[in-house]
Amino acid sequence: MLALNPNVDVDHTTFWRCTGKKDDPHLEEILTQHQCSRCGKMRPSLPKENHATNTKKIKFKYKPIKNIKLFIALIILNLISGFTTIYGAMQILPLAPALLAGGTIQFLLFFLVYSKSTLSDRRLLKWSIISILIFLSVYTSFFSYYEVLTEKSSENSAYTRALSAHQRLVANVYTPIKNKINSYQSEIKQLELSIADEKNGKRSSAKGEGPIYKHLVTKRETLNKKLMEAQLLSERLKPFFDYDLANHNAEQIFQADMKALAQINKKCLTLEPNFECLTDEYVSILDPSTPLHHDFINTYFDKDMKIGLLAPILKMRYLEEAAIGSALLALMIDGAIILLGIGVEPKQKPRKLNLQINSSPKAFYSELLALIDDNLLIDLSNLESTHNKEEYANLLQNIQVDTHWLSKVDRDQWQINSGYAMQALVHWLVAEREKYNNLEAKSSSNNKYAPQNKGFNQLEVLLPRFVT
Repeated sequence: MLALNPNVDVDHTTFWRCTGKKDDPHLEEILTQHQCSRCGKMRPSLPKENHATNTKKIKFKYKPIKNIKLFIALIILNLISGFTTIYGAMQILPLAPALLAGGTIQFLLFFLVYSKSTLSDRRLLKWSIISILIFLSVYTSFFSYYEVLTEKSSENSAYTRALSAHQRLVANVYTPIKNKINSYQSEIKQLELSIADEKNGKRSSAKGEGPIYKHLVTKRETLNKKLMEAQLLSERLKPFFDYDLANHNAEQIFQADMKALAQINKKCLTLEPNFECLTDEYVSILDPSTPLHHDFINTYFDKDMKIGLLAPILKMRYLEEAAIGSALLALMIDGAIILLGIGVEPKQKPRKLNLQINSSPKAFYSELLALIDDNLLIDLSNLESTHNKEEYANLLQNIQVDTHWLSKVDRDQWQINSGYAMQALVHWLVAEREKYNNLEAKSSSNNKYAPQNKGFNQLEVLLPRFVT
């Protein structure tokens, strides 16, 4: 690839030179009219800008020089984004689908941004697909960044939330049973005092074990039975409600509390039929299909994060700082990937063109150089020999396609589009000629490129890759 200055001032003039036709040459004349009065040759058709009377500055856009550092940065950013995309996808999908979805999203994003040729003729479709992929990448990466930014605070918050929910459950379910035990013990103690007073005659004038005494004793025995039942229930439930929470996370506490609820019946004290260990609300909580069950879960966990797929939207809705930071980080990473992908050009091999020439490569390029006149015109009708005419036309046609240095104005005429284009074309032709000149000099004993009277030589041309 040639490193040439892309900005050149070109002086376009309405004058042109005529030396006659191939079969009717004459002395060079400088003309202003469209047709030569001596030979009838028409003035070459110039590009529209060449008819301007004022000097114009023509700018060409060329492929930027490769920067390996930028390309490495692009790869690193894609790896980071790919990791966060896959890790984020794992928060809402099983492992295998997460790996497949996250990897596919990141690969397609890198490929479409970096590859300039893919869907180049359908830019709207290409950038629509890129926009969707960016959205998916940012959306899944949100979970990764959010977890990192809120890891410590989320753990503390989740533990505090679960601890509060556990304490509330203990107060509503287990504590009433313990309070019932205390109530029985208090009643029994009071009855024992009454029984002693009755026996000693302090409650009535009659001493001894009379009817009242016996009634109080019977009542005490009944209460003792109720107390025994309540104490046995309390001892059985104690490991489920009264345990060390320090080494448990929110999920473990929730599972333990659900297991504890499952250990209790609504009428847990058979000797106390009016006492309900579980209210209707807690009975409904044990049924996963009821709304109360989901409300109970939300008392242990952040309900926005439990709704995995919608978590980013729900968090952003409340303008949570960690959520905003996560979204911005994901956007900046993917935005940098887009900008670097646009700025870094993929490595493109020069396009090859095979020509069958009836001369040496050096002579082939020299003859083409000689055809370029001062009017920036290449006229193939001026060739002394027509053996390579079709190959010249083929070469010029391909150079036009790849560089836009040339414009075909007639069957055998090619107009060079600017002074800069002429410099670039001449530079490239001379470089090609010198390459084969050096090759011939080093291998003088090799007749591979020597002109032959019969047959043709195959010339492989690496076309210039300038793009306007």
